Amino acid sequence: LVQVAGSGQGAYGEGMGDVMGVLITDDPNLALGFFGNCNQPLRNADNNCQFQQQGCSSCGSQIHDCGQLISGCVWSTRNELLATNPSTYLDILSNLAVNSILLHNGSSITPSITIDYLTLDDDDANLCNGTPHFSEISMGFGAHNMLALEVELPPLQFSFPEGLPDLISPQGDTTTQVLVDGCGVLGTAPQPDTGVLHLDTGAGFVAIPMTEVAPNVYDAVFPAVDCGTQVAYYFSAETTTGQEVVSPPGAPANSFAALSATGLQVVLEDDFEADSGWVVGAPADDASTGIWERVDPVGTPAQPANDHTPDPATMCFVTGQGSPGGPIGANDVDNGQTTLTSPVIDLLGAPNATISYWRWYSNDEGASPNADVFVVDISNNNGSTWTNVETVGPGGPQTSGGWIFRQFGVADFVAPTAQVRVRFIASDEGSGSLVEAAVDDFTVSEVLCDRSIPGDLDGDGTVGILDLLSLLADWGPCPDPPDVCPADLDGDGSVGILDLLTLLANWG
Repeated sequence: LVQVAGSGQGAYGEGMGDVMGVLITDDPNLALGFFGNCNQPLRNADNNCQFQQQGCSSCGSQIHDCGQLISGCVWSTRNELLATNPSTYLDILSNLAVNSILLHNGSSITPSITIDYLTLDDDDANLCNGTPHFSEISMGFGAHNMLALEVELPPLQFSFPEGLPDLISPQGDTTTQVLVDGCGVLGTAPQPDTGVLHLDTGAGFVAIPMTEVAPNVYDAVFPAVDCGTQVAYYFSAETTTGQEVVSPPGAPANSFAALSATGLQVVLEDDFEADSGWVVGAPADDASTGIWERVDPVGTPAQPANDHTPDPATMCFVTGQGSPGGPIGANDVDNGQTTLTSPVIDLLGAPNATISYWRWYSNDEGASPNADVFVVDISNNNGSTWTNVETVGPGGPQTSGGWIFRQFGVADFVAPTAQVRVRFIASDEGSGSLVEAAVDDFTVSEVLCDRSIPGDLDGDGTVGILDLLSLLADWGPCPDPPDVCPADLDGDGSVGILDLLTLLANWG
């Protein structure tokens, strides 16, 4: 189960093996008779192992010893649930324990597992107001020093009733609502009038105070930003004790993203369900396995089991198809690099074109983890020369798999031409690494920058005497039907005093 769900083994795998035994037998004694005595277990989930930052647990740091920490938490939670839910306690616990494997990464046992159980138990997407079995889970895991809610839960909760913008107006009139709430289980509350929008247009984050329109309800107003600019942003507020909390967690290293534009026009959209001319291989390629191929992935702990595109789509590019139920390193990249290159993309006359894609990259498994990188390059001369767009790794949070969205402006790297190409390079240049990569939903769009100014009737970017003369020449009712009546700025069917006032208000 641990392998199929994508975690490493180690202490977590050993501990979850014990948990499975506890769930099957409803007995804390594990491997009775292992030592030749049918009354003596190999290990006992009814234990007092305590989580420790150093050395894993008070029961020891070796994987079998440390594994007792999670089985102890499960058994203690079982006892709490038995008291409150005597007829369903085992069903409740089994669902939480088995499904928690899907939320875990790595091979360690830490208090983050407690949050996984609470997340699965939650029924309203808000852990701060508790969960149906919050008391039992918190007492069970807390008995082993695994609660640490103040570490795992943010003291303030941010929500966005209208959603978050991925396009913002170049004129600066985009507003989104931000709600800030305290965390009930931590007893924290927000300090009024401390909400801030942090915006980075390329020169670093700038703090812009938000407007509090109701208690702890804010309007975040984005300023004018040059059209075509990629914008990073995040939010912050303070607790009543002066602690700053950010959204998304980990900001500013993590942030939300938006594009300054009035719209996007799709030039190319490729979900890889059909062969569209992508090229596998390059002169420098020398990998012996894990060569890029377009497939419906079967998945390994390091490789996606499904493409990114919503059903019924199934296909994506991966570095070598694994085998169902096979080992984690089945057909991963070995002994060199493998390259996937797009067909030629004509972006001549598209100065604000953007390219986006979803990528998957895993290099944190194997005997020598985090030793390699995943490279994305772009060319505007059909591949004669290449410019690096991003290099993922060798370490960091984006080297553990998972579909991750990326978007960039073409002109930020090369001049848009009729011969644009993009390539993805996965490599295993060291020894003992386990490298897997995937790409899906590749999209090219032209950023629309409608900079029209009310009253700029000749479209020269300014409102002046020629626009005024044009408006006066059209004074009166518009033609019937009003096929061409650009001076009717208020759309009432005639050119009159209100249209004149609008033009004069935008003079210059």
